[in-house]
Amino acid sequence: MGLNGGHSLTLAVVTIAPLAVGSLVHAESPSWPIENDAAETQSVIGWAERVRLPELGVEDEARIDTGASLTSIDATIVRLVRGHSPAQPHHVLFAIDDGKGGRLMLEREIVDWVRIKNKGARGSTRRPVVMLKVCLAGKTIEGRVSLAERRGFEYPILIGRNMLERGHFLVDSGVSFGREPQCRE
Repeated sequence: MGLNGGHSLTLAVVTIAPLAVGSLVHAESPSWPIENDAAETQSVIGWAERVRLPELGVEDEARIDTGASLTSIDATIVRLVRGHSPAQPHHVLFAIDDGKGGRLMLEREIVDWVRIKNKGARGSTRRPVVMLKVCLAGKTIEGRVSLAERRGFEYPILIGRNMLERGHFLVDSGVSFGREPQCRE
């Protein structure tokens, strides 16, 4: 027994135990987590890809952003439409590019609101969130999409983690435009 009245023995057990457990985990599991069965079913995409909005017939370029929690699309808000009663949802009327030089007018139910950081400026802007289907690398994913003014950005669509996770995608930062948005519609 040392000066600490037995505490040195307890400290030694606590220090050694995590090392022993760690070596057992690696002994039982011959592969690292990235090589598990879930990764084998995931599709690899590049940092930029062509995507299609199948309900609208629009195809455009998108930036794949693992740092963004939510997918976003360039849209001009035309009008907010309030429900006639508290039980009725609010809607948003908005315009997006059709990919052919024109604009499409759409109306969707607002499912949420988010704050988007202003590019190159201080502060943020409150933007509506709607549900949209996106075709990316042969998979159609329906998810939450914020409607944001993206005119100052190179890509009109930003695919965030919400759709990357739903579609089980892995991002290869050395690849761009490697997959076509070929989805069954």
